Amino acid sequence: MGNFPPLVIILVLGPLLFVGVLSLSLLLVSALGGWRQLADTFPANGPPTGIRFRMQSGSVGWVNYSGCLTVYSSPDGLYLSVMWPFRLGHPPLLIPWTEIHDVTTRRMLWMEDAFFDVGSPRVAKLSLSKKVFRGRELAA
Repeated sequence: MGNFPPLVIILVLGPLLFVGVLSLSLLLVSALGGWRQLADTFPANGPPTGIRFRMQSGSVGWVNYSGCLTVYSSPDGLYLSVMWPFRLGHPPLLIPWTEIHDVTTRRMLWMEDAFFDVGSPRVAKLSLSKKVFRGRELAA
């Protein structure tokens, strides 16, 4: 390996190191933030239905997913998925409306966010834009 110029080593190992660190980070964030626990409890077993909201921001536990969530609001519940580059460790979720509790809202300028608990006992605390709750009205 001593015959390879340092630039070749950097060009080959740099991207591999980047992908490795990114993969490890995504798996850790999923486990520590609560997405993994949600996926174990509320896996999405089929394709999403309902009203689609792309590039949404939200949080699961202490992890903020800025603009990388796709949310479907349907009579069955909230379907959440993460954009493909960040999907490792984040399988899609389908959270039934009956498992969403203690919804509170907060308005900041022109945006209104909903904060809520998922599961009983609580599996995770989430926040999403209040507009994604349209499907809940259909289910009522």
